[in-house]
Amino acid sequence: MKAIYVLYDEDCGFCRRCAWWLARQKQQVRLILWPRGCAAAQRTFGGLLATAEPDEMLVITDDGAVYRGTKGYVMCLWALRGYRRWAKRLARPALRPMVRGAFEWVARHRGLLSTLLGCTGDAEAAARLRDLEPMRCATVAPDASGELLPLNERPQSPYDSEHHP
Repeated sequence: MKAIYVLYDEDCGFCRRCAWWLARQKQQVRLILWPRGCAAAQRTFGGLLATAEPDEMLVITDDGAVYRGTKGYVMCLWALRGYRRWAKRLARPALRPMVRGAFEWVARHRGLLSTLLGCTGDAEAAARLRDLEPMRCATVAPDASGELLPLNERPQSPYDSEHHP
């Protein structure tokens, strides 16, 4: 294998940033990074793209093997000089479920990651952040045994009184 084609979502800032990062790494196997919508990708892999999920990253080797999702990400690492050991380890059966979960989380939240990493314009970032559910911190305090309880459930102490100086 001499080359690996990586077809990524050009509309995703996080995907563009990952492609930029991959292009700047020392490669053991040549990575050819194409936006999915570019003419070369459409001409070369049009049939494959037609059957793929619209925003799915595809990795295709020059001998025709196709890797999607987590396997595609691991193949990209495998192609890099400094990350091949990582790729081999992440591909082991014991780690595969954890790796799949991590990469699925990244894929599902890539829009938010684009925003947080500054890969979007200010207007798009503001819109994405407005749509987030606000984080709520539970206010807790220890009871006599040291167990943490929400403040509204812990027994009142004399120090909680409004009349205490």
